[in-house]
Amino acid sequence: MPEERRQVTLSKAHRATPVGRQLIELLVELSADGIVSRDEMSRLRAWLEIDHGIDFPALPFLYETIDQMSSDGDITEDELDLLALAIERVLPKDIRLGAIATRKQAREARRAALRETQRQALIATRSAERVTRDAERARAGVLFKTDFPIAGATRFAERREACERLLEGDIVTLEREPSNVHDSNAILVLGQDECELGYVRREEASEMAPFLDAGAEADARIHRLWATPEGKIVPILMVTIRRGEAGPSVAVKPTTRRRPLEGTPEALKATRRGQGCATAVCILLALILAGIAAL
Repeated sequence: MPEERRQVTLSKAHRATPVGRQLIELLVELSADGIVSRDEMSRLRAWLEIDHGIDFPALPFLYETIDQMSSDGDITEDELDLLALAIERVLPKDIRLGAIATRKQAREARRAALRETQRQALIATRSAERVTRDAERARAGVLFKTDFPIAGATRFAERREACERLLEGDIVTLEREPSNVHDSNAILVLGQDECELGYVRREEASEMAPFLDAGAEADARIHRLWATPEGKIVPILMVTIRRGEAGPSVAVKPTTRRRPLEGTPEALKATRRGQGCATAVCILLALILAGIAAL
């Protein structure tokens, strides 16, 4: 009879015997945590080697399974999982379902633990690589090096047009904006024709700004060009910052460049009207305050 059709499940008659009840108790105990260990396998084998004076098909089936696992002297985790499956085949259905659920939970927990171990190992490897890389950069005078997309590259029409003219390898200019009201670490990115491309992202700017303000030299160029699903170009910038000896190569000055307005003519007129109203309100408040001060 083929192995997959071999009937080895303990029947009601088997369960009614003292040996059947003893075997079920042992198997339930071995599979209680969803994992069969090598010691538990040895316990089961020792029990099976005792002559119980019965001919349940389950006994030779379990013994043959263990014998095959032990034939090469090296019992793997996968083989122990096969023994757990063999035990489930022997258990009656009402008990088997609980054993299957427990084994699956244990398997998922084991896989999660393995993934976490692999993740920690990867973190340790990358940390070691980072230390080595930082040491090499320090010897070469490199203080900071990374690549990142330019922020706000698709925000305004002028920026989008400027980005479409870029080529990989183009050198760009970084301009510090320490007086930027939104971010004192702001760094503007300008193309070769002084056109505005966008800004260094906040995360990178917070690391780069102190180096640039201290006089470090920055080499910034287009690493590659990425197209959004809408077809807009977002430049990926590669920046290398090195110790500078002749002062900073990056302009450290607040920008006075106005942001271009976008929208329909009606929207632009409304915006300008709003700006005019805001100015009038400021003048009126100043006059009121001046009148109060004169009293």
